[in-house]
Amino acid sequence: RRPLGDLHEITREVLSEAREMARNDPVGARYVFGIDETMVDILANMGLAQVRKAAVSGVFCFQLRFTSEFAARLAAMEATEIDVFLNA
Repeated sequence: RRPLGDLHEITREVLSEAREMARNDPVGARYVFGIDETMVDILANMGLAQVRKAAVSGVFCFQLRFTSEFAARLAAMEATEIDVFLNA
């Protein structure tokens, strides 16, 4: 297994989900994935081969968007509290 094999697979899955959402719910894709309208259009028009190629490029295509305050708040919670907090 390649060192980044898991990361490549996760990236492919995220890109595939983003692509489907960009096609079916562009506004939702912007919100959920933190992308702009141009990226929504690009993802919506990507083929599966392009998704696979991007996934193994060595660059994770999305980034965490937690602020340090948000991350600290999550870290201080019990596991059961996190579910309630994230679904609120």
